[in-house]
Amino acid sequence: MSFILRLVNFATRRFADESLTIVAGGETRMWFGDARVFRWHHDWPLFNGSVIHCSLMALEQWLYEQIDRGENIDHWLARILSESESLAFAGLLFDIGKRLPTLFAGVLKQLLCNWVLLDWDRQVTTLRQHDIGGMGYWGLQTATIIELGRQWYSMPHRRNLLIYLNGGIIHTMMGDEEHWPFFEELRAEWTAKLDAQGGQPEGLRLLVERFNPANYEFELHDGKRVPVGFQWPEAIERRNAEDLQRIGAETTVMNLPRWCRDRLNAAQPLPPDQITQLWQYLQTLKVIPRRWQSMANPSFTSKMFCAAASPCCWFCTTTGSPPIPRAWLGAAVSFKLSFSSRRHGFDLMRRRPAASASGIPLLRRPALRCLRGIATMRLPGDLWQPA
Repeated sequence: MSFILRLVNFATRRFADESLTIVAGGETRMWFGDARVFRWHHDWPLFNGSVIHCSLMALEQWLYEQIDRGENIDHWLARILSESESLAFAGLLFDIGKRLPTLFAGVLKQLLCNWVLLDWDRQVTTLRQHDIGGMGYWGLQTATIIELGRQWYSMPHRRNLLIYLNGGIIHTMMGDEEHWPFFEELRAEWTAKLDAQGGQPEGLRLLVERFNPANYEFELHDGKRVPVGFQWPEAIERRNAEDLQRIGAETTVMNLPRWCRDRLNAAQPLPPDQITQLWQYLQTLKVIPRRWQSMANPSFTSKMFCAAASPCCWFCTTTGSPPIPRAWLGAAVSFKLSFSSRRHGFDLMRRRPAASASGIPLLRRPALRCLRGIATMRLPGDLWQPA
């Protein structure tokens, strides 16, 4: 352990200038690193850093083996807390605590004093639950080593959302009134930071409420009070509902090109009722968030329109009925549909458009391959960045 502590401390001091103030070993100390260093022990690759990764993984596995044998590891964890200077050990200790959550009520309790660590762990665990940042490429290893790696990276406790209902910290500590004064101290300290920063960051405000016993419903299980329900305060509940609605609308817009591509790949025209629904939805694209329309690529809205227009055009040119309405053509011009289409190899509209019996211009029959290209036009990468 002495070697691993010295090695990781040395590497971290030369990797990152950032630091966090940590209460460790009964005293306030500085742990160096950032969110990347926090993940060194498991899922953040470090260039030419295999010695660091292997050392941290060996320490983690050694502690797991002692836990499995029922041995007390408090003295080892206390030593790590008192001698470490790297946030890599913070990430490691959080995973150790997930394996044995009662540690958070004891030797690891001081880790809860820094809300940034709790928020980092929440973000990392969310990624792990979606299998983002897996074990990587092991194709040159033997089958035995690959299986060991698969078991290591698939340990279920790594996906434990500690501060959520049924999470390790909440399930272990929230029902015990002995810990409520500690939670009250944390909330008072964090609330003071919120007041000093105008109510930001939002993640800290939510964390304050997650550590408030008044927001939980409890039941007795085998003589122990455990939380079985959680309810946000009314103001936060209302804001969360609005945020979920906004995120849902944005997700629908972002997934629109892929949905259109799937419809075109099926090579089957959409039913008339779906064409009508898609056209009605297209008219709502005017409410696309202003931040999206101001990106480096100003044609985002027209690209979305083109993507959705593709299966509709396929329907109209395949069936010949019903014709595209005048409103459609007017919107197509305003969104520069024909211009965007020419950039991808064809014109949707004839230079001298034909007309139906009712006098409404008809579109020419474009190639399905070209329509597929329209439906999958690359969107600006900046759209995936936070506002």
